[in-house]
Amino acid sequence: MSRVIIYKVKDFADGFGVSRRTVRRWVTDGLLRPRGYRRVGGTALELIFTQTELDEFLDAYLIKPEDFDIENLPRGKQARAAQVRRLIGTSRVLAGKASAAAMAKLLRFRGEL
Repeated sequence: MSRVIIYKVKDFADGFGVSRRTVRRWVTDGLLRPRGYRRVGGTALELIFTQTELDEFLDAYLIKPEDFDIENLPRGKQARAAQVRRLIGTSRVLAGKASAAAMAKLLRFRGEL
């Protein structure tokens, strides 16, 4: 029987080197989806995550080495869109919505989005 490892907001914050408030902002912005909530005591609830949510977050918003490979650009709309989504997503994760919106506007202006 496999055991599921449960991560808390504190675990994510420590792992990514950000504050707990930043992790909660990612949840509020819809970048990170929690598995659910766990009752801590009384009416207090705690967000919980599993490896699945961690993997989805990293796949969607972590820039991959192939994103910088200029000689082998992705072929097809879906592959290019995924690459641009990761680049914008990383900006959104690190700097927030306003910076990501500015980056998306710049890419649209350049005709890359």
